[in-house]
Amino acid sequence: MNRKIYAVIFDMDGTMIDTEKIKENGWKYAGECQNIIIDDKILSEMRGTNKEYCKEFYNSKINIPINELKDNLNMLL
Repeated sequence: MNRKIYAVIFDMDGTMIDTEKIKENGWKYAGECQNIIIDDKILSEMRGTNKEYCKEFYNSKINIPINELKDNLNMLL
């Protein structure tokens, strides 16, 4: 029996490639560029949340706009 496949959906974030450690190392590096320690506790509080939560979280915890950290993170890409 031949069945035609019309679509395939992949959840690429963690299903095929574990990107969590890469992201964590990137955020730690971005923090180092600003002389800020972003430890595992901070990263674990952010894991599994949305972008808006992360912005508020970083602004409240480290008192620096997330865009400055993202600029350093983008240098890795």
